[in-house]
Amino acid sequence: MPAPYLTIADLTPALQEAANTDLQLMQEAAGFHRRPGFGLAVNGDSRLEAIMVDGGGSLWPANAAKVKGFHFINVASTLLDGGISLRAKTALSGFRSDQYLQNLDAAIASGASLIAIFGVVNDIAQSGTTGDTAATIFARIKAAALKVLSKGKTPILFTEPGATNFSQAMIAMLVQFNEFVVELTEQLPGILLFDLATIVWDQAATTTTAIAFKAGYSSDGVHYTKTGNYWIGKGFAAFLSGIVKPYPNMATGSFYVPGNGNIGQLTNAMFATTAAASGAGISGTVPTGYTPARTGTGTVVASVIDAPDGIGKAVRLVASDFAAGDRVTFEQAANIANFAGGNLIEAGAKVMINSGADKLRSCALWGNTSNEANPISDLYTTEAGGLPTDLHGKTLRHRSVPYALVAGFTWVNWQVRMIADAAFTGQGFDITIWNPTLRKRNAF
Repeated sequence: MPAPYLTIADLTPALQEAANTDLQLMQEAAGFHRRPGFGLAVNGDSRLEAIMVDGGGSLWPANAAKVKGFHFINVASTLLDGGISLRAKTALSGFRSDQYLQNLDAAIASGASLIAIFGVVNDIAQSGTTGDTAATIFARIKAAALKVLSKGKTPILFTEPGATNFSQAMIAMLVQFNEFVVELTEQLPGILLFDLATIVWDQAATTTTAIAFKAGYSSDGVHYTKTGNYWIGKGFAAFLSGIVKPYPNMATGSFYVPGNGNIGQLTNAMFATTAAASGAGISGTVPTGYTPARTGTGTVVASVIDAPDGIGKAVRLVASDFAAGDRVTFEQAANIANFAGGNLIEAGAKVMINSGADKLRSCALWGNTSNEANPISDLYTTEAGGLPTDLHGKTLRHRSVPYALVAGFTWVNWQVRMIADAAFTGQGFDITIWNPTLRKRNAF
């Protein structure tokens, strides 16, 4: 079998199609630099399907999933000032590349500028049955990348970390596949390659007959934990930092209210006016129109301060004496008279964990609508264990996916929610929140 490297025969059909159909590629060929837009679609196995917590086993957005999990791509987006707009999930759990790539056209048609293709762990694990080799698996990934390029999109490929239960024969296939992918991206401009495997693998391990992951990065030797997803996401954010653009700040004026254009749906989004805090266990000062609350018997001290990035004011919430599972919420109820069934809404917020990340199981955007079981969320997780303390001092730009309101709703709330992982005495976590957004979109 010929070596599965890029050849002129591979390039000619793709480039001919691109020249005929895609003005962006023609401009790039003429020397004009092309930068991807905000949109990203994911196509792969369960490790990409996990980007959405709800809607498992089906394609999104067709199933109206709306809960963005604590996934490395979502982590990267929050660290990139919200610069990744998730457009589609065409990844499915348990699928090999020959199966999930059948959904590639849906990813391309989603309007995403970036198409992430990741996952051949099932291909390798099932190769004894399918007869696949590293070369045949790679040939499919290469063809997919070329197709994405031919449509004027940017493919993102990943080195494959594999699984800790791989046999030596499977490890050999893994090593060969990764080499093929590296050499492909050396030859062809326009394909991005993120070295995910190097972040996951334990370089201190001495065995030559098994793959080892860094401690705490995976619970089952294949999928990634909250810790693993954070560190992968931090690396992915650094990788994309020169590629994706920061998301425009929205609601950065006190005029950004429903009465002006009916786009922004929150009042006092700049926290320009304040009021005394009230409620069980809550003290201090809060932005007018926003409600902090807590469960359990702990205390929360609220104060309004300058926003860390200078965009308006922020609210600081300091929690003490919490039990495991106790939560703090900070929310505003929107005026439902401004909405109708089918309206597309998108929520967002900026959040900084000043200290106590290890005391938090979750710190997530958590919008709510009536008659909906799941929140309109970003970085949602119920996984036990605290968040990495590396988060301290970092601005997280949460963004939900656009969601169509279901007819019959009776309330729409914007909310940020923090959940204690374990009991603590005295000060536990210290959170700053600012730039809340709840806006109506014209289109998905």
